[in-house]
This record gives sequence, structure tokens and C-alpha cells, in this order.
Amino acid sequence: MRQVRLIACTIALGAIFVSAVSADDTVAFFLDQKTKKEDTVKGKIESEAPGGVKIVIPAKGKKEAETRFIKNEDISWIAYDSQEVTPAMVRGAFGKESRGADKKETLKLREKALADALTTYEELETKYSTSPQGRRDMQYNIARATLYQARLAEGTAEKDQRMDRAIKLLTEFKDAHKFTWQAMRSLKFLAQIHEERGESDKARKVYEDLAGMPDVTPEFRRDCELLVARLILRGGNAKEMPEAEKLLNKLLKELTSTDARKPYVQTYLIEAGMVNDKEAGAEKQLKELIKDNPDTKLRGMAYNLLGDHYRIRGKNAEAFWSYLRVDAQYGEDPEEQAKALWYLSDLYVKEKNDKTRAEACLTKLRGEAFALTRYHRMAKEAKK
Repeated sequence: MRQVRLIACTIALGAIFVSAVSADDTVAFFLDQKTKKEDTVKGKIESEAPGGVKIVIPAKGKKEAETRFIKNEDISWIAYDSQEVTPAMVRGAFGKESRGADKKETLKLREKALADALTTYEELETKYSTSPQGRRDMQYNIARATLYQARLAEGTAEKDQRMDRAIKLLTEFKDAHKFTWQAMRSLKFLAQIHEERGESDKARKVYEDLAGMPDVTPEFRRDCELLVARLILRGGNAKEMPEAEKLLNKLLKELTSTDARKPYVQTYLIEAGMVNDKEAGAEKQLKELIKDNPDTKLRGMAYNLLGDHYRIRGKNAEAFWSYLRVDAQYGEDPEEQAKALWYLSDLYVKEKNDKTRAEACLTKLRGEAFALTRYHRMAKEAKK
């Protein structure tokens, strides 16, 4: 008997269904979005798609058979059980990988956990002799764990070699399995890597490819378009701002008043105007966003933009306190806190004549907590 297990994760996509996966019994673990708790269903995997997995729950007692679609963002892993591989084996490997990704653990423990997870994934791939889906899943797990291992090697000679291997594995996987739920996550990882390396054009191309796929959900398409707009803004090219503004205004019309993304779109529009010196009322708008929205991530972004507004105008004292507020109070988003630290490293010298604290900001930026931000790379390149 085969079993398939699913547990919780991160990316939503559309519904391009591939052929039926298994006619055997399956057990699905997933995150129930209503209760925010892990739930379980037992049935048969009918098909997989970029958007998730369709599972048929057989009739039981007075209950009729039911077909459920478990969305991609609610899946963490799938264990395709076979005579050679049990779900417990896959769960064990995934548990090791999770420990390796846990920043609360020591570096030594994390390195060992990831190495053990990779070894187990590779062994399981060879054991899945009768399950193409199982082999495919192990290949994805190997690519993902290799990426985590590369990120853990930050500051070592092995970093680039490991990252190149992760990119190769992720690229090969998404090319070979284009319409699977794992391929979409591979693309997301590739986009993140390009952003980390400062390759905005490549990252943007990946997000545009994801947004343009047939039958992706409107929510996922909008998320991708928002990420494209953000990349354009980060580039800071005034000539490209009209494109960003067009995209953001389109999103603004599509989003409902209760959509949590709407304030972010409004904030990005203010930023786009600042790049092209069309920011009449920007300070007032940003302060209103801060006042009216309790979202700490949004507040961090708004205070950083206020800091930009003051800094560009030579109001370094006001800029200093805006950035400091982000670092001290609104550090939920690593990218925004990293930005604040980067400018504080300069303003501590200009405003406070404090080179010690300026260097402390750069030292903090060089730490693992900010390894996935562009400012981490900039801090490493800065003279010590």
C-alpha cells in the first residue's frame, strides 16, 4: 500500500493538472487555514499541479466520497510510500533538514543535521525504484537541502561551490518537472538566489514567468507582480518607474479595501514617486500610513522611506531617528532592518561622530540574520 503525506509551507500557484499520481491509499497532512492547525485526510491522490494536490477521500459510513484540493502553500512535504520507502523514513529526513534550517540551533549541529538529511535523501532516491513520483520528490528535497547547506556556508570558501550546485539542481529540476508543485517552489528559490546575488533582472524574469503561467491563482499572480514592482523600485532607475507605477496602479484597482497587500501597494507607489521627485505630500502620506496601520512590517517600510525622504534633503538628524526606529522597533522584516542598519552606519558618523557604533551596524549586517538581503553583501564589501 502506498501512502502520501503532506504537511504545511509557502507558495500558492495555479491548477495545471498532471496525470493521476496514485490509485492507492494516501494520508495527507496539511495546514488548515481556518484553524491554523495541522489536519489530516485519508484518501487517494488523484492529480498534482503547480497549485497543489487533488485528493479523493473515499465514502465512509454516511459520508459520501469527497474530493479536496490542498493548495501548494499548505504543503510542506510529501512522502510517496512504496515497498522500499515508508513515510517514516521521509519524515525522519525532513526532521533532520528542519533542524538544519533552525537558526536557534548551533552551527555545528545544523551542519551535521543538513549533511545527514542530504545523505538520507540520496539513499531514499535510489530506493524509490518503483515510484517515479518518489524519486522526483527526493530530487527536489536534495536541491532544497543543498541550498540550505550553501547558505549555512556563508563566509567560507565552500559557499560559492555549494551555491552553484544548488542552482544547478534547482534549474535541472524545474526544467524536467515543469508542472509539478515542487517545480514552482524551485523557481521561487531561484528568484531568491538571484536577488541575494544582486541579479535583479534574472530575479524579475523568474517572477514574471511565474505570474504569466496558465491558470495560476489571481492571488499568486498579484504576489508575483508585487515582487516585480519591488525589484524595479530597488533598482532605483528613474526611467523604469513609470512601468512600476503602471503595475502598482493596476494592482491597486484589483485589490479590495480589506486586502492586506493594498497598503503595501500604496507605500510602493509613494516610493516610486520619490525616485522621480514626484513625491508631493510623501511625508504626510507616509505618516498617515504609519498612524492608520498596525502592521509592523509596513511601519518599518514606511519609516525607512521617511528616512530616505529626509536623507535626500540633507535632513540627517530626522533621517537618523527614522532609521533608528526601524532597527529598534520594527525589525520584523530582515530586508527593512538591513536597510536601516546600512544607512545608520553612515549617519552615526555624520550625525553622532560615533565610528564605533557605525562599525557595529556593519558588523551586525554581516551576520547570518541578514544573509538573504542585498545590504548584507554591501556590508561585506565595505571596508572594515
